[in-house]
Amino acid sequence: MRQLHARASRGRAESVRRLLPLADGGRGAGRHRGLNAGCSPRASPCRAPALTHDRPRRYTRDKAADAPWLIDARFGLPRFRHPASGERVAVPSPVALAADPSAATSPGIFAALRLLPGADLIAGLRALQRRADAPAMAVVACAGSLTRVLIRHADAAEGTLYEGRFEITSLSGTIDPRHQHLHIAIADPEGRVFGGHLLPGSQVRTTAEIVALILPGLRFGRAPCPRSGYDELTIAAEEAP
Repeated sequence: MRQLHARASRGRAESVRRLLPLADGGRGAGRHRGLNAGCSPRASPCRAPALTHDRPRRYTRDKAADAPWLIDARFGLPRFRHPASGERVAVPSPVALAADPSAATSPGIFAALRLLPGADLIAGLRALQRRADAPAMAVVACAGSLTRVLIRHADAAEGTLYEGRFEITSLSGTIDPRHQHLHIAIADPEGRVFGGHLLPGSQVRTTAEIVALILPGLRFGRAPCPRSGYDELTIAAEEAP
């Protein structure tokens, strides 16, 4: 009986030795295959990979954080100040994209606007465009509700008037001094969503919280497109004064 007990104890000890890494760096038949994989009995002891530095890495501020432009507190034609130094800087000139003559880049300035109940949605956007004196502006976000919506659906000759309680789920488009091209999606009280080309005459119900993007150095316009048959967006870089 004692012999069986001793044999069982030796078996458990041997199992423990096979599971644990040896103090000699993993050499020997009982090395741990997971931690010391690749170490042979004849090789030198396995060592941890050397660190490339002996002290914590010091992270500096991302230079990209200094790139955005800030608008001056006085609203109007954007005045640019560097966010770090506070000094005025020149507006970078737009860069035309070689692949497409009707495309260009511009440093954009975000503007925020809230329209009150009863306001006309397009009239409020056009007032923002005039106040900023922006030859090129885009609407990037809008959250709010409407009580009256005038939409022209795809391939329709005239607009359709909807009256009731509608949530604005999306509003985007472009605005220039003479034209606007805006698409809207709205949801009715049952959650049905529909939309199309937004026309003047749409009235705010509770609020319209708008974020627009002003594009200095660019000018939007409209011109006939021989391929589509409609007046389409034109993009031009304004010459520096």
